[in-house]
Order: sequence, then structure tokens, then C-alpha cells
Amino acid sequence: MIPLLWALIIQRIFSIPTDSLLLTFLEYSKDLREFCGFTKVPDASKITRFKQEFIDDLQMFFDSLVNLTEPILQEIDAENEGSEVPYSAYGRYYLRTADEDREVSPAELKNSLSQMNIKKNGKRLNQKF
Repeated sequence: MIPLLWALIIQRIFSIPTDSLLLTFLEYSKDLREFCGFTKVPDASKITRFKQEFIDDLQMFFDSLVNLTEPILQEIDAENEGSEVPYSAYGRYYLRTADEDREVSPAELKNSLSQMNIKKNGKRLNQKF
């Protein structure tokens, strides 16, 4: 029963739309099977029966997870609101703003990191990079 619950949690987290696609992921990913606790991939009928039997409990469980995690995520969003955090990909640096990734120059990267450090420490740094 616990492996099926883990599989359904994974299905919700990754927005896997169908049970058959979930089963495909389980079939091709040994790590996912092991994480859920399966030694072999269950039949589709087993997932269907599990959902039918525990549908109300599952919905209550998922709702409680949302209630538990949403305040944490809102706090994280509030801390990062308006901040641009640089990241590196393929040897270049980017800033994610709105819905685009903008490549930044070394000077912009230095300025961005300096601003992040100022916000973190609450004071301006006198150090040079």
C-alpha cells in the first residue's frame, strides 16, 4: 500500500496526467521504482483499485500537503521577490527575469552578486572582487 501512495505522490508532484504514463515511468526508471518501494511495476488495475478505495483519503492527504507547503513556498517567494539570482549554464551566466533568460556580462554578474550580498548582510561591502 505504501509504494502505491508514493507513486501517486510522484504522479501529483510531476503532474503525470495518466496512470499509464506513471506506469511507464516506473517501468523505465529503476530509481523511481526503488524510491516508491516497488520490486516490480504494479498492474494498472491495482492502481485503479487503490484510488477507488482510498479516493477521499487521498484527496484529504494531498490537500493537507498543500496546506503544509504553501506557507513555506510563499515565504520563499517573498524573500526572493524582485531579486534576480544569476545562474550558470554551458559556461555562461544568465539572469531569469519574468519569463526570459538574459545572458549577463561579467560586470553585470559582479554587480548582481554584490547587490545580493548587500541585501543578505544589510550593508554595503567595501571589498573589491
